[in-house]
Amino acid sequence: MADHSTKKNKFALTLTRESWDGIIKYLQNTRPQSLFLDKKIRRLVAKRRASYFRNTQKRSNPAHAIDITVRYNSAMMEKFIEAPFMRLLYPLVTIDPIFERIRQAKVLSVGPRNEMELLALLGLGFHFSNIKALDLISNSPLVEVGDMHDLPYGNSSFDVVINSWVLLYSRRQQRVIDELIRVVKNNGLIAIGMTRYPPDAPDRPNWIESDGSKPNYLTNSEVLRFFGDHVADIPFRHEPLDPSQKGGLMMILRIRKT
Repeated sequence: MADHSTKKNKFALTLTRESWDGIIKYLQNTRPQSLFLDKKIRRLVAKRRASYFRNTQKRSNPAHAIDITVRYNSAMMEKFIEAPFMRLLYPLVTIDPIFERIRQAKVLSVGPRNEMELLALLGLGFHFSNIKALDLISNSPLVEVGDMHDLPYGNSSFDVVINSWVLLYSRRQQRVIDELIRVVKNNGLIAIGMTRYPPDAPDRPNWIESDGSKPNYLTNSEVLRFFGDHVADIPFRHEPLDPSQKGGLMMILRIRKT
């Protein structure tokens, strides 16, 4: 009878301590940013930097934002809980022209809370000097305090604008979309993501009203109407496989401005 205990595990990495030391040295000297693709490392670095700068800022809750916006997101920022933005960022970097020139691409992150989304962008290959971010709250010198309904950037400033799990905090979503379109370049990309909550979802947030007075969308098509004729194409689109379940609505749109 064969002794299975002596069989080699074909899935084992079989790396020595010297091998790991070489890998660590490579990361330190060549591309340490790739470590930020790990969520725990993003959180560690973001927490350390927030503690170092100690410059938490908040704006008052705008009238056109739902009531919980600043209070809820401040709590999430302080706990360093991140939205599921990686589901949106991974497909983004495969799309031309981002795939071809990611280091040169100028990107705006709207509503990142803290630096974790920015570190993820860095890990994916964007250059820090080309990343801007804006939120009503901030614990980072890299996240400007401002309002997505009135973006403080010039027309056609960015190759990519990311609005991940932010739109539903607005009562004036058309105004938000108009601002995203304004600041993105012609043929630039807008990446947008949010959670859909079916009417009978057990964890449906109390800020969603059944009469439609507070926002919720069940399909991407409902969100697309805000973009009018500005959609040149949709390189990425995702809806939950089971339409009766809670899940992510995600799109990456190429914007036509002429």
